[in-house]
Amino acid sequence: MSMMLLRWTTIGLIGAALLAACGDADPTPTPAPTATAAPVPTATAAGPSGPELIVSMGCAGCHTIDSIPEAREEVGPDLSHIGARADAAYIRESILDPNAVTASECPNGPCPIGLMPPMFGIIMSPEEIDTLVAYLTGLQ
Repeated sequence: MSMMLLRWTTIGLIGAALLAACGDADPTPTPAPTATAAPVPTATAAGPSGPELIVSMGCAGCHTIDSIPEAREEVGPDLSHIGARADAAYIRESILDPNAVTASECPNGPCPIGLMPPMFGIIMSPEEIDTLVAYLTGLQ
């Protein structure tokens, strides 16, 4: 960085600090907020459904689910009847930590470790995960 640029940057920072410090000496008091009731959630404020999450989160890009037309891929296990084979705890763990237990029934044999991305616990809200687990558990 040239000396001239460094000098002007320093002058600019000092000027900004002085302007920030020169506020109104007698500020107008801010009125206290009034209490308001929290809105009651309605059906229209509900989050996405299980099938919507399957599509929007990209699950349909690897899994087959008979009841979802977009979910016809053959990379990961077929989830069409996952609720008949696995309980909610297993399904939740498979979403949050997909390498904890890898499925033995991928289309080309046992599913390799790392096949399913491990980011769903980060990018999905707890409510979305609950919705997805409930939906998949219901696929009998």
